[in-house]
Amino acid sequence: MCVPLRHERTGFSLIELLVVLAILSILVALILPAVQQARGAARRTQCLSNLKQLGVALHNYHDVHDGFPPGYTAPEVASDGISWEFTESSFAWGAHLLPYLEQSSLYDKLQIYHPLEHFLETSAEPQLAQTQLAVFRCVDDLAGETLSSAPLAPNYRDLDRDWPDPTEKGFGGGSSSYVGSCGYFPPHEPYGPVAGTYFPDYDRKTGPNNGLFYTGSHVSIGDITDGSSHTIAIGERAWFQGSATWIGTSDVLGPDPGGASVCLGRCYWRINELPDPPGVFMTSANKQVIPPFSNFTARDGFSSYHPGGAHFLFADGSVRFLSENIDSRVTTPPRGVDVGPVPDANLLGVFQLLGIRDDSQAVGEF
Repeated sequence: MCVPLRHERTGFSLIELLVVLAILSILVALILPAVQQARGAARRTQCLSNLKQLGVALHNYHDVHDGFPPGYTAPEVASDGISWEFTESSFAWGAHLLPYLEQSSLYDKLQIYHPLEHFLETSAEPQLAQTQLAVFRCVDDLAGETLSSAPLAPNYRDLDRDWPDPTEKGFGGGSSSYVGSCGYFPPHEPYGPVAGTYFPDYDRKTGPNNGLFYTGSHVSIGDITDGSSHTIAIGERAWFQGSATWIGTSDVLGPDPGGASVCLGRCYWRINELPDPPGVFMTSANKQVIPPFSNFTARDGFSSYHPGGAHFLFADGSVRFLSENIDSRVTTPPRGVDVGPVPDANLLGVFQLLGIRDDSQAVGEF
């Protein structure tokens, strides 16, 4: 008697394989956005952690020195007693914080008690000024290793313009994603060490800026009359806006984009506002487009590559993400008046008020 042979299946049919692939494709399409979102959240968390560390360092510095570090070390006073002796480069607040960021060895080698220019021209290790420090870098930022590749005019990328052929050397400081808040007026204020001194060349009087950091500043918690939880200390600066460097500035009194603005930012501009033309904002579509270089634009503002805003460290040590849509108004500072007084409060938005330490204006939820 003949028994029919049974043929067992050894694989999947084409239809079954196609169905499985279709299901897998749908699952990937559903999961991928969640994975990307989780990665983005992790990067933002790392950025927030960096600012938290800077906040702890700031307060440890304050405990030792009874005040926050200077925005950048002031030049020596000139023989006239009312203006600064010109100097090319100066150490910024980031360099002053090194001992409180577990970088005491680097701090000692930089000889920070001398001007930055002196270190660059006499040290056997000038490359230390280009050190990469993770605490100063947001992982979402597109910044290069040093300011040498920043979207700035070539003569503003170098730490020491006295060197021969500085644009060929391209000796930029180690890049940073964070800048100190100088307040409302330009980062290179004041023009002189004596408040109220009138300088005809600038048609204005001198005085301290109204943020936490400025030329030779030594602001204490007691000087923050608006409250430390409502006053910005440090904020993000994205590469598209010229980026920054932690070590210092090549031109402490220079108003140009490579001067004091490489270590300080001001709340005059709205968050994520592109340099040229004003009023254009950072988006995922234009984030790698570097606008043409020009003077006196938003290159001294705050920005980031996080969607919709940027992180800010406040003077009390807290870190908050501020939306680029936060109430923010821009007005031109009056000429021929003291730097200290705040502009008409009716012309200031919430963001401007958060950047000023002593405007005596109430700020609600933000």
